[in-house]
Amino acid sequence: MAERPNCLLLLADHVRQDALGGVAAPTPHTPNLNELARRGSRHYACYATSPRAASTCRDLLTRDAWTERFAANGYQTGWFPTPDLADALPPAVDLPALVQRAAAWIAEAPEPWCAIVYLGSVTRITPDPDLSIDEVDIPAPVLVPGALANRPPAVKAAGAGGDRERIMAARRYYCRAVATLDRHLGRLFAAADPTRTVTVFAPLRGAMLGDHELDGDGPLYYDPYLNVPLLIATPEAAARHENYDIVQTGDIGPAILAAAGLMATAPGDTATSERHRPAVALDQDGEGSWSAMVRRGDYKLILYHAPGGGLPDGELFDVEHDWSELNNLFDMPEYWGIRLGLTERLLHYLLGR
Repeated sequence: MAERPNCLLLLADHVRQDALGGVAAPTPHTPNLNELARRGSRHYACYATSPRAASTCRDLLTRDAWTERFAANGYQTGWFPTPDLADALPPAVDLPALVQRAAAWIAEAPEPWCAIVYLGSVTRITPDPDLSIDEVDIPAPVLVPGALANRPPAVKAAGAGGDRERIMAARRYYCRAVATLDRHLGRLFAAADPTRTVTVFAPLRGAMLGDHELDGDGPLYYDPYLNVPLLIATPEAAARHENYDIVQTGDIGPAILAAAGLMATAPGDTATSERHRPAVALDQDGEGSWSAMVRRGDYKLILYHAPGGGLPDGELFDVEHDWSELNNLFDMPEYWGIRLGLTERLLHYLLGR
């Protein structure tokens, strides 16, 4: 291995946790991502810092000025498609051309190098026509009659109704698009020597795909939308490792610095468990509305505030026992202590920014 490893950061939008399957049963249509997880670590509680992909990307790329630190330490840096990803995500990506250009750069770049590749949104990928997905490998949606009617007004705008046949058709298309993305990733992985490269696959957010009758974008903080499958493989990693500690996309830059030897430790790598550290996500629309999520331990609190609307609407879930997030505990007196504690955590985070 080179004295300092190369670094390959792969960003993508709208990649759900279940797009890659579970711990013991990875999906057969993502062999390249499965192999990356097999030789590294997969994080099952990684939360995006915003329901907006551009905001999450900006936070990920600018936290601790980690990209500048690579350049200052002699790394050749390549940005694909453009070096201004922290300012604005491109609305569309020519995936085959992008991968070809990035793979060619990796093959020719002097070591050590750092390549940052934004692969676009899975929902905008045209699936390869020869790809088919077995029905048993398509996750079923969480559909409960009347679930959308009980959601806060800010959520209902992303509603799509509960037509199961239409939702399953969308999920078939989505899984074929994920398989197409995986196929292109194989070309990038072939260009980067795994014995000399830290490789990170970091989705910017997930997708609802009909869960709770939702399939649009918006201030959504449910796990299918905000909990993403972070994969990290280093040259030293020898076997798959499942990590359930709460981390966030903002932790990825410091983790890459640590893997490259440019930072002493990374989040989640210390001797004490980070299982109960809070995850926080925020969103503002520029018109006075804001929303926020904080998760710590088993509980997740979501707040929605509209201008002139008085106290914010809220949702509180016991995500350990109610993983589908169907039972809102926000107004139940026996959970007010938990709600207050999480609100204090959120305020502490906001005041410390």
